[in-house]
Amino acid sequence: LKAMNQSPPIRGGKGKPATMAENVLYFMLADDGFVLQHVVRTGLSSPWPRHYKIDCANPKLKIAIEADGGSHRSLAKKEQDQRKDAFLTGAGWKVFRFSNETILNSPQVVLSTISKSKGSTPM
Repeated sequence: LKAMNQSPPIRGGKGKPATMAENVLYFMLADDGFVLQHVVRTGLSSPWPRHYKIDCANPKLKIAIEADGGSHRSLAKKEQDQRKDAFLTGAGWKVFRFSNETILNSPQVVLSTISKSKGSTPM
């Protein structure tokens, strides 16, 4: 694909399209330098992932926002999320997790929390 100057469409985690909550995050924050599905390489090897994909991130400010749906309630997923958060925090990122419900129904909570982390007024 590279040789033909083509690339696959932007996909979400594990090859799935971005969720509604992820898209809402992006549209709320894109003007502030946030991007969808930002990849952070770990430099690690098996059994660790080679990279983590952040749902919505500001790479310059190192702010990571994760949109957590129902699948994030399982014990296995919570453990994966904790490992991801620990890696990102150790690499200097501020990590925020919001439920899909909060993102979709109370976007002002998300904006206020992120603004406070940047030391600014609400966006």
